[in-house]
Amino acid sequence: MPFTVRKVRNADKYTLKIKDDNGTVTLTQIFDSREEAMNKARSEVHKEVNKPISVDTVADDIIEEY
Repeated sequence: MPFTVRKVRNADKYTLKIKDDNGTVTLTQIFDSREEAMNKARSEVHKEVNKPISVDTVADDIIEEY
């Protein structure tokens, strides 16, 4: 889940762009400060990491390991 925080040219704002693992942009948002953009990125990563995994996916992974 790559993301970038960049300063907007000729403005005192920052843009946050988050991509999924396939490279598709899932979120683009503009913030007044870099810290606000980083906090949003942290919360989005936290949501993605804590997303529940289906039991079927976990079972398939365990079977493939053996």
